[in-house]
Amino acid sequence: ILKHTGSLQFNHFNTGSNPAGQTYDGATQAQGDIVKFGGGTTSGGKLYYLDTDGNWELANATDNSKGANELLAVSLGASPVNDGMLIRGLIRFSTPSTTGTAVYMATSNGSVTQTAPNGNDNVVRIIGYCTNAVKNQIFFNPDSTWVKVTA
Repeated sequence: ILKHTGSLQFNHFNTGSNPAGQTYDGATQAQGDIVKFGGGTTSGGKLYYLDTDGNWELANATDNSKGANELLAVSLGASPVNDGMLIRGLIRFSTPSTTGTAVYMATSNGSVTQTAPNGNDNVVRIIGYCTNAVKNQIFFNPDSTWVKVTA
């Protein structure tokens, strides 16, 4: 029998930063699975990975140690603990422009793209799908598989 001796934090898993309207007018409005843990300072609306030291770092498809097989999340503000990190759900980005198509981790820090990276040693990892091109909204649901390009 396991006995829990610490306190439980029920607010570490949230379902929305904009539960009333779901208009997604800003990059930090989201609905889905939101966690509030990890260290570091983040910038809202950017793509991050959870580093082995427990800090959130900007993801980048040019390096397979920066989000290829790590937990990915989108920052909802400056503090992962206070503002949260979206690990799956709907969120607005500035890049997606074609509804229904895949969105990838990009080769610039914290960005996403609808063009699969194709340079030598680039990482190709689908992080979701564009659900509304007008709002640049995506369903963020990172695939756990990835491919390293050999060109």
